[in-house]
Amino acid sequence: MSRAFVSSAVPAEIAERISDCGIDAAPFMDDALDEVIDTIMLFGVYPQPRQVWRDGRFHPAAERAQFDLQEWVAENIDPVQLAESYTDFICSAAFGVAGEDRRDQQQKAVDKMLRDFLAGSDMVRDKAEEFAAEEA
Repeated sequence: MSRAFVSSAVPAEIAERISDCGIDAAPFMDDALDEVIDTIMLFGVYPQPRQVWRDGRFHPAAERAQFDLQEWVAENIDPVQLAESYTDFICSAAFGVAGEDRRDQQQKAVDKMLRDFLAGSDMVRDKAEEFAAEEA
């Protein structure tokens, strides 16, 4: 993933707070937001779940997620809207391609809501600082 050097989604107060840390992470905020959202959409939590090797097999690491998609959906999406979306998806899934289109629409809608919710968050800022440190 290429990292853009112009960030239009960073509010001025966030950019100012980032520059106070001594690391100019503002250019990486958009890419950090993309990375955080991609991880959430893929794993349902952020950061990505880790596993440890113990007793001859992998076990989930005891790490608390900073963001849980299930909890966020339960708190931020109207249950009636969620039930309607789920019913539409199940019904349209029976018709093949229409189901894939509906799934893509739902994913794009959740992606947009997450972008609005997470823009400028501490998780995104931390990831941007990590990207900036890698570039330095």
